[in-house]
Amino acid sequence: MPVMSKFRFSRPDRRSPLPCCLALVLTGLAAVAAAADRTPPVANPSAEQIERTLIWDGLPGVVDGSYLPGSAQQLLVVQQSGRLYWLHEGSGRAQRMHEFAVSGRGDLGVQAMAIHPDYPADPRLFVLLNPADGPLRTRLEMWQMRTDIPGRPRLETRETLLSVPQAEPWHSGRGLTFGPEGYLYAALGDGGHRAGAQRLAQSVESLRGKILRLDVSRREPGRPYAIPADNPDLNDPAARPEIWALGVRHPGRLSFDADDSLWLVDAYGDHREEVHQVAGGDNLGWRCYQGRQRHLDDAGCADIEHRPPVFDYRLRGDQRVVGGGFYSARLLPGLQDHYLFADFHAGTVWALGAASEPVTLGRWDWHPSALIPRPEGDFLIADYVSGRLYQLSSAPQ
Repeated sequence: MPVMSKFRFSRPDRRSPLPCCLALVLTGLAAVAAAADRTPPVANPSAEQIERTLIWDGLPGVVDGSYLPGSAQQLLVVQQSGRLYWLHEGSGRAQRMHEFAVSGRGDLGVQAMAIHPDYPADPRLFVLLNPADGPLRTRLEMWQMRTDIPGRPRLETRETLLSVPQAEPWHSGRGLTFGPEGYLYAALGDGGHRAGAQRLAQSVESLRGKILRLDVSRREPGRPYAIPADNPDLNDPAARPEIWALGVRHPGRLSFDADDSLWLVDAYGDHREEVHQVAGGDNLGWRCYQGRQRHLDDAGCADIEHRPPVFDYRLRGDQRVVGGGFYSARLLPGLQDHYLFADFHAGTVWALGAASEPVTLGRWDWHPSALIPRPEGDFLIADYVSGRLYQLSSAPQ
């Protein structure tokens, strides 16, 4: 397939420096009150300025991506509409690899992707999506890739690992990653707005509203995967053994910190947005809690023990948190070991340190939809509407 000429590789964009009032501060930040409608503070204008560097153009609707393991130049990105692209950052080459047949209802489509960490020895791609055919559901697919032509991976065969029904075209979940022990983690949302769907997040008999943990290196009778022996015991013989944590609504972007702890975001849209650190067996609270606040007092929530978010917020107007991961690059050393995340509607990017509230790195006129980890330890940030992928960098002084 020929290289697609509509893609453009760009050098650093110096036209949009960050205004000084949104500059980065990571020290000396005064604590903010834990008010019901708190928002991440705007940083002090005396600190280092941040700007966006334009890396790619022509990719609207990107929801996830990953560099090929072992490569600092090649990555795969996927659009919510189903198109999967191979990109070569150094040369600016781009190629459409595949188009998944997905539903366009609600917020359905492709939700997340993950490349096996042993690629190319194990050339498998895992995709979380909502198929176009049949009833509403979320499907976890495993694809074998051909790598016999250097620089031109191709999808070849597909196998369905999970197919989970959902009630409405919302809240499928948007997280898929491999953990440090080699297991696959998948984040599934509750599957709808209505109370019947939302109650599933607290039911251990359902995979909806859960974080799953699967061993995709082997199989068990009746399953195209195995259950890790140390998955949590949920004290219910009817509990699904795939469950690693429960109580989420529309979770996204799973990532691990330097201590191998899992982090994710949970999007609510109409109430509070959450950033979580998660351990096996945790209950993150939905639909009994939103953020740190009690949401329901019905019988099903009477005895719940939940782990509150590390941070939660509410903005005026529309909101949707977009997860990222931990920054370790030398490009912006003041950000090292900070968790980066964004808001799709506000256009804001924040950094969360271990001992402070988040600080604002920048607010631009865009819709950040994916923070893609780079091998150097920073991120490509996709603008869903314009189709541009940016890197954060220091503004010239």
